[in-house]
Amino acid sequence: KPIRPRHLISAVQTRVRRARAVESRRVKRADKDASTGLVYRTSLLKQVDEALHRGQQEGGILFVEVENLGPLRERIGLTALETLLGDLSRLLTATLGEVPSTRFGDGSYIVLDVQHDEAALESLGVQLRQTVMAQPFTALGHPLRLRVSVGVAAFKHGFDEAGAMINAAE
Repeated sequence: KPIRPRHLISAVQTRVRRARAVESRRVKRADKDASTGLVYRTSLLKQVDEALHRGQQEGGILFVEVENLGPLRERIGLTALETLLGDLSRLLTATLGEVPSTRFGDGSYIVLDVQHDEAALESLGVQLRQTVMAQPFTALGHPLRLRVSVGVAAFKHGFDEAGAMINAAE
């Protein structure tokens, strides 16, 4: 077909712009789960290791764990529990804003804060506990309240690697 050069150039430019925009969005979100807002575990652990290797002194990690997870799993089942943990994940990311967090185990999360001192980390842990305990969740159509425990480990204590720091916070 006869195609006008101007139309061909315009169509190609539009497709190039669209492809670049899609790629840019993909790269920006490459380290986060789109449905929960949680950072992928490997990405967060890498950030913790990098902070330790550069001698980070401010900040640290919080280890957040849902209490009585085993009995809860038995009571509501695995599928309902995963839905509930998804709701909890979204609550944590909404509460924390730009502070990265990840799901670490079945009912545990790690939060990485590189800006605040140990006292502020402890305050953040208390705030998270209160927020979660005040939040009404639903499982199998019934209201449910969750309790979480929060442990703190500050960078200033000189951990060798992320695993040791997580163990201390846990």
